[in-house]
Amino acid sequence: DYRLELGFAHGNLGSVREARGDLTGAADAYSLTLDVKRSLVEMEPANIDRIGELAESHNKLGVVLRKAGSYAAALEQHTREFELRQAIAEMDPQHAYWRERFAVALGFFAEVMMATGELDESLALRTRQVALLDSLVGADPSNTVRQRNRASVSRARGGLLVELGRFDEAEHALDLAEREMRRLVAADSTAFGWHADLAWVLAVKTALHLDRGSPGDALESATTAVALLRDEVPQTTSRATVVARAHLARGNALDGLGRSGEAREAWALAVAVLAPHAAAGDQSELRPLMAELLLRLDRPEDASRELQALRSSGYVDRKLDALASRKGAPG
Repeated sequence: DYRLELGFAHGNLGSVREARGDLTGAADAYSLTLDVKRSLVEMEPANIDRIGELAESHNKLGVVLRKAGSYAAALEQHTREFELRQAIAEMDPQHAYWRERFAVALGFFAEVMMATGELDESLALRTRQVALLDSLVGADPSNTVRQRNRASVSRARGGLLVELGRFDEAEHALDLAEREMRRLVAADSTAFGWHADLAWVLAVKTALHLDRGSPGDALESATTAVALLRDEVPQTTSRATVVARAHLARGNALDGLGRSGEAREAWALAVAVLAPHAAAGDQSELRPLMAELLLRLDRPEDASRELQALRSSGYVDRKLDALASRKGAPG
């Protein structure tokens, strides 16, 4: 018990350092937590609670490493988290809490796999995650948190299918996500998170419409996304990212219609939303989005700095690389 409390203490220090932007200090603290919790699992290898605590620490370290731009190192941590969560699910397959935590682990693993260019592997994880969330929602149909999570995962899965050119499957996944989120927004129109989730679904649908050669439908989806977030003050990085995605999507749709001046205005709005957070030290999470915006705005030299940092961190995005090549970004 004493050693477990010591592990929690290191974890609390890590959380405080992470909140203050000290990612190196946070990673050091989370690593110490891992050492303690790993030793406890070695003492009691069948103790599910101990295994769960260890998995949680791998998750926290993985998240911090990703924020710091170390995608390969983050992948290692989320791989280990996934393995531990899967082991727990096999040890206690009927326990809803552990199944839910396994679903969360699948999502983190899939996200980092996507960021490192492993799209097929990421899609397989997302498909498995949707199936697991389907079963959890079926067991408790009144749980709106699970419904929202399922919609978010369907959106992520749809985005991967768009990237892979599997448009019919993408449309099906995104339609499911949109219906779920519209129903939740209608039930509680004051919940910003639900508005943001619906806006993100519509931003991904914009990309689908553009890839299918339907810029008019793309503009309709993107304009609705922007309208959903009109009153939002993007005070956090995550909120700023959603708002910027909506403006980026609208700019891309306008560009597809040949309305280049309006497109540039939309992209400039997205950059303005992201800039304060990038200046505050949140660059790593924002780099892919910022790089695309700078390329769209014909600022290849500025975009090149973001692209070089992404590539050195292990980040892979073939569409972004293709855009950089068309725009003549150095490196």
